[in-house]
Amino acid sequence: MESKVFLFIPDNALWGGSELLWSKSAIQLAYLGHRVHVLHRSTMIFPIEINDEFIKSKVRLRHRPISSSTRIITEIKNRIFKSFSFIHIFRSLIKSINPDVIVFNQGYNFNSYDTWQLVEDLCIPFVTISHALNEHYWPSSIQSDRLRIFFHQSKHNYFVSHANVLITSHQIASVPGRFSVIKNPVYSSCISGPIKYPDTDPTYNLAFVGRFDFKSKGQDLILDVLSSDKWRQRSVHINFYGNGSDEAALQKLINYKGLNNATICGYTSPEAIWALNHALVLTSRYEGLPIVIPEAMLSGRIPIVTDVSGNPELIIDNETGFIARGTTPSSIDEALERAWNNRFNWKQMGLKARDSILHDYSPSPELVFANKLLSLLD
Repeated sequence: MESKVFLFIPDNALWGGSELLWSKSAIQLAYLGHRVHVLHRSTMIFPIEINDEFIKSKVRLRHRPISSSTRIITEIKNRIFKSFSFIHIFRSLIKSINPDVIVFNQGYNFNSYDTWQLVEDLCIPFVTISHALNEHYWPSSIQSDRLRIFFHQSKHNYFVSHANVLITSHQIASVPGRFSVIKNPVYSSCISGPIKYPDTDPTYNLAFVGRFDFKSKGQDLILDVLSSDKWRQRSVHINFYGNGSDEAALQKLINYKGLNNATICGYTSPEAIWALNHALVLTSRYEGLPIVIPEAMLSGRIPIVTDVSGNPELIIDNETGFIARGTTPSSIDEALERAWNNRFNWKQMGLKARDSILHDYSPSPELVFANKLLSLLD
């Protein structure tokens, strides 16, 4: 195939799990001899290893022009004021790159719609990757009609879970154009073999891995459960791994509740996390399909999660993990109680969890996705 030009436009302002697939696929395409550009927000700080690969593979990075608004300007203003300086610069950048295809990476399932509107009339082929979505957000009738056009004009729409396809279909009252479900990359050492199960004496450690964001990840919910007398008296400890805007609020809530069985650990490598922790707990209010779930399972650890979006798609309740049927403290307590009563079986359940999903995970999902993008341009 002759060299193609790819433009990746990630919508998120900060680095997170939603950035792994597009960034690693961009690197793969560059190594395959294609010209790859990334137009990202100035607040996006790439991990050193990803940035080094961008440089080595000659992926071209540029900042998006900044709007004076906290959001990209509304649709009506977009159509009337396309001569605004930041819009003019943005469109000029796209024209100068002249991509064969634009890859819109969406932290949620509608984020990139406003951006697409700025260049819609340029008629450049595009695809979307949608990660999380908020099951409590529903577009208005007018918004739904416009979003339907967005998904139907895309060459292909990629989602990280089947649940996200279903919910998006309900939100726009239509199948979201041409679509398929894709896998995100996981930490490579998780695939090569299970990580040694740690000693359970004197404490069972549960890892809560995710962005510190109460609104989506629901750290407050597990703290509410832990604050009951029952859990205070048990030898169980929650370790919070990650970073995010609610880190200070998380520590304040731990202090307020007087919890000695919860600790903020910050960012830690998956190998170090699963060398210490016996299970994953994730009390999200909404999701896509968190990378940490397959990482935990591939490492030989059971997940204890809420029944939102794609979370249950990998887990057999009571066999390879435990699923809370709601996002209330009482439903989470019920699932955690079932898990606790089976704690002596966690090691074997974790190995079964690994076996149950091992065949689904390619060592290089980024190469799989890069080839999917290339096949769209044949």
